[in-house]
Amino acid sequence: MIEPWDDDALQARLAGKTLRADGACWLWSGAKVRGRAVVNYRGSMVSAPRLIKTIADRQWPDASSQACHSCDEPACLNPDHIWWGSNLENSHDAVAKGRLHHQKRTNCAQGHLLSGENLRHSKGRRICRACAAERQRKWRAAIDESPVGEADAPLSPSSSPHAPQQDPTLSKEPA
Repeated sequence: MIEPWDDDALQARLAGKTLRADGACWLWSGAKVRGRAVVNYRGSMVSAPRLIKTIADRQWPDASSQACHSCDEPACLNPDHIWWGSNLENSHDAVAKGRLHHQKRTNCAQGHLLSGENLRHSKGRRICRACAAERQRKWRAAIDESPVGEADAPLSPSSSPHAPQQDPTLSKEPA
């Protein structure tokens, strides 16, 4: 099977759908999925930047490697703008550049400002302290409303709401 870097027909097809500019992004004018350049290669839809970088490097990357863009243009096919990285490296690059959509939010869903004392970071997430306090207050109120002793008492098999119920007309004792 011919490798993509030796496939002149494939390279001509890719070049025919790429708008090139010196030093700038080479924009893909072919098919896109969610803004990302894709191409049919050997019967499968594959990432066009991944294929272009593979052709430029003349070798296949690791299966876990992603074609990451230094230009942040997912439709760019300029091999000078594409680098191999892991999912974690790509995510760190996005965070460093402020590209993640949740980083740009200034308010929570309830309209509270996400900054200063009202902002808490936990496991990579930005959490509104006012909303967290309200959730905690509602949770404690629900616990306080439960009858004392009943919440902690284990259910006997016959008192479980899921236990099979016996028909009261049937009696085990003879009449």
